Amino acid sequence: MHPIKTEDKYLEFEKLSRILQIPVPLAHLGVEVKDKDGRITESFKDRSHSWNRNFYNSLYCFACYSEDTGTGTFGAGYLNVKLFSGINNAISRTAPEMQLSASIGSDGYGIQIGTSDVAEDFEGYALGAKIEHGSGSGEMSYQASPVGTPTYTSGTKTWDTVFERVFNNNSGSSIIVAEAGLMANISSYVLLSRDILSSAVTVAEAGQLKITYTISMAFPA
Repeated sequence: MHPIKTEDKYLEFEKLSRILQIPVPLAHLGVEVKDKDGRITESFKDRSHSWNRNFYNSLYCFACYSEDTGTGTFGAGYLNVKLFSGINNAISRTAPEMQLSASIGSDGYGIQIGTSDVAEDFEGYALGAKIEHGSGSGEMSYQASPVGTPTYTSGTKTWDTVFERVFNNNSGSSIIVAEAGLMANISSYVLLSRDILSSAVTVAEAGQLKITYTISMAFPA
C-alpha cells in the first residue's frame, strides 16, 4: 500500500526532527478485536501516516491566526477545509476547540471505522465506506470516546495523548473493518486523518473492536 512510506523512513524522519529540533505531530493506531466471550482474537499496532490537507490547513491557520482564502476551491493554494459532506468550509480565527472525543452513539465525529480499503488520499475528507452506528445489518454500536489527556515522558521529552473508542457488533453477522479515521467536531465535522489498516479485521457477531489513536510530539527541550 505504501512503497515509499516504510517504517525505516519514519524512524529516520523522527531522528531528524530531534536533531533539527523541529517537533512534528506523529500518530500510531492500535487495533484490538475480541470475540463474544471477551477473548482477544486479533491485536496489532500500525503507524498512522495520513494527516490530510484539512489537518495541515487548520494547523497553519491556527499558527498564523489567519482566515482561509475562500471556500470556492479546495486544494493547493487554498486554506480552507472540506467537510465530510463534501462542502468546502471556512477556517475561522474564532472557531471553537477541535473535539475528537464523542458521546455514545455519536458516529458523526470522533474515531470512525469503515469497510473500504481505497487508498489514502491527502485530499480525503471522509471514510471510504463508514460503518454507521446501530444494530442493523452492517452496523456497529459506537461507544463513548473519552477526552484525551496529555501525558509527558521526561526521558524522551515527549507528549502523548491517547484517544480510544470501542465498537460492539450486534448486527447479527460478522463485519470486516478495513479503515479508521479521526473526524473532528469544529462546529462542523472535519476529517483529519484516514488510515487503511495494515490488515483488515473481522469482528464476529457479539464481538468487539477497540481502536486507539496515540498522538505524539517529541520536544527538543
